[in-house]
Amino acid sequence: MDNLALDKTNKKELIFYLSIAYIFGVFVRLLLFNNITGVEEYWFDGRPLPIYSDDAGFYGYYAKEILNGANFAFTGDYVLAYIIAYTSLLTTIHIDWIMFLLPAFLASLVVIPIIMMGYILNRTQFSFFVAIIGVVGINYYTRSYLGYMDTDGINMFLIYSLVASIVVVIYKKDLRFSIISIISLLFFLGFYHSSKSLIGGVLVGYLVIGMIFYFKEKIIYQLFIILGLSFVIGLKFGVLISLAISSTILLFFIKGNYKIIPLQLYVGLIFLSIFGVLFLVDLSSIYSRVLDYANIGAVVSIGEFKIMNVLSTVSETQQRGIFDIYNGFIGVKYYVIVATMGYFLLVYKHREFIFFLPLLILGYLSFKIGIRFTMYSSFVLALGFVYILYYFKENIIIYIGVVSAISLMFINILGINSYIKPKYFLNEDIKLLNELKIDKSAMMVSWWDYGWPLWYYTGNRNTYIDNGLNTHGGTLFVSKMLLSPPKEAYKLAKIISTNNRELYILKSQESIDKMANKIDKTRDTYIMLHRNMLSTLKSIAKFADRDLTTGKLIQNRTFALLSNIIKKDKNRLYTTNFIINIDKGIIRRDKKSGRLNQIIVIKNKKIEFSKIYDSNSDKNIIIVDNRAIYIDNKTLNSLFVSKFLLNKRGKYFKEVIELKNIKILKLN
Repeated sequence: MDNLALDKTNKKELIFYLSIAYIFGVFVRLLLFNNITGVEEYWFDGRPLPIYSDDAGFYGYYAKEILNGANFAFTGDYVLAYIIAYTSLLTTIHIDWIMFLLPAFLASLVVIPIIMMGYILNRTQFSFFVAIIGVVGINYYTRSYLGYMDTDGINMFLIYSLVASIVVVIYKKDLRFSIISIISLLFFLGFYHSSKSLIGGVLVGYLVIGMIFYFKEKIIYQLFIILGLSFVIGLKFGVLISLAISSTILLFFIKGNYKIIPLQLYVGLIFLSIFGVLFLVDLSSIYSRVLDYANIGAVVSIGEFKIMNVLSTVSETQQRGIFDIYNGFIGVKYYVIVATMGYFLLVYKHREFIFFLPLLILGYLSFKIGIRFTMYSSFVLALGFVYILYYFKENIIIYIGVVSAISLMFINILGINSYIKPKYFLNEDIKLLNELKIDKSAMMVSWWDYGWPLWYYTGNRNTYIDNGLNTHGGTLFVSKMLLSPPKEAYKLAKIISTNNRELYILKSQESIDKMANKIDKTRDTYIMLHRNMLSTLKSIAKFADRDLTTGKLIQNRTFALLSNIIKKDKNRLYTTNFIINIDKGIIRRDKKSGRLNQIIVIKNKKIEFSKIYDSNSDKNIIIVDNRAIYIDNKTLNSLFVSKFLLNKRGKYFKEVIELKNIKILKLN
């Protein structure tokens, strides 16, 4: 039996609910402090290291530029930079602290549209329980913890403001609430670079749902006309013009004699608008990002050449189902199942909530479009879970259920907190990067993951490739440079120093030699090698080792980070999966064994032991920091391995910085 009874909440109670839910969302995220307190390498000059996501470096860099007097258009990616900069300016708190703490405060904003929706529908307590579960939903938390400075917190606030206001309009049959829908849609459109696809998906879902379940209700068509025009005009002419026109149309519907307009005319206007969109709007700007995510794993074409799709190597796009986004999560699968059942039961009893369905579908599509999209379903799942509790009618069951759901999320949050740490750079790295004082005319070359964090810490936007500039030919140049022997890597580095990304150069070694020989003098060019590249070297190889014409892999490198060495005796090393016989040069796993080319032992950045066993073998073992690395001959002789692991010197590059995690080379 449905027990989602109406409740009357006064404004003081509303403020109380909003405050508690918001503070709770912030508080849970502040628990991450426990993991960094006392860990010296996570602090610099008494401030926490602020970069916990790649994108944080981008927004932080531009925020610093704004604080230094630069001006940028208040739109798109710069909006968050302005928020960071002015929060720091107005509070007089150092930007590092703002970068670290602000994600918690932005992430909790999403409770506002959820609770306000409940307040308007006279179901405030229900929406409060939904808010406090959803705001700590583990799928959302993984995109909104301390230091994870990105657009996701504001995105969630805007998309849920849009959908919640649609629900209110339909339930109350009052178009006045659609002003919230318009503002949310347009701000989202101007704020987030990938919003077009999300908004388009929500509007298409809205139209389909409306035509099926509310076919005879004029308000459905009126609202779609308003939102559809807001979207199209915003795309074509900008959000301010769209806001003015949409508000005028809204005023006409509210004040005008629209009731005399027959239903058939509304339907005709809808289809006429759809045909208009096909001619007025560049649809590729809407669906291109969807296709990018849908084609993860495929090669992409750049002119006549085919290279690896960068999105296939990004962690947030990994195709994992909503039930198993992280193997270490406890009980999440069962929560999702129960919550999904509850949501459809809610829709059966209260049809207006069906407009949240597109966000739930986004979560379930994560197996195809990437795990980041699971976060959009967090509050829809919370709606379903809380409704299941209300179905039992007993307050004690509701309270126990809410506490149980929060406890489940809390356990998983504490578990994942133990793995969260600053991205790439620790305190000693940052200290030496500051001391290096790389000139703005110089070039910094590294794998693209490190680009935006380097912007933030060096104050220079002089990277050859970065987290935004990674879908062009430069990514291929860098991958080949890192995995080529130093002499060939030097030639590629010379070409890179000229900012050249023309892929035809890479068709043969002859064309590389020819281009490199034309370059007499290069600007200062630095190459940053990072320890984390050991875990991404196989991904880097997928770029370097492809045929440019077909996009197919032309070789498979043998590279694996084996387990830590857990036992040693006189002649053998034991890892979790392998046994290495040092005397005979044999590596064994289960009943299979193979002859090694050589074993190299590194200690204190020097080769302590090296022995060749069979020069015809393509198998090698490098032992460094009590860890065994299994590697083929070609990769063993690459720039990255020879310089970072084996510390070999040479005439092509000189070492500028050498620390535990990073090594910076300068092109001679």
